[in-house]
Amino acid sequence: MKLLQQHRILTADEIEIFQDCMDDFFELWVELYGEEGITNYIHLLGSGHILYFLKKHGCLYLYSQQGWESLNNKIQAFIHQNTGRGGYGTGEGSGKS
Repeated sequence: MKLLQQHRILTADEIEIFQDCMDDFFELWVELYGEEGITNYIHLLGSGHILYFLKKHGCLYLYSQQGWESLNNKIQAFIHQNTGRGGYGTGEGSGKS
């Protein structure tokens, strides 16, 4: 899966290598866990959806949501620590009026 973490456009050969590995992984996964073990993420890998996006865009890292998720966590922490919704400065005896 290191190929998906690359910060560059993948070659056609790298994309095919990735899908070959995912096909092997998917077959083993289904053998071990059956159809009940096919989550949304496993489906994306085994069905060729990731292959489609790799061929279309060449690099999935560019579309990563990690930065957005990190910002969302910081905003949530700020709200919960600085408002009446969760923590700091709430309740009796907090010294705030």
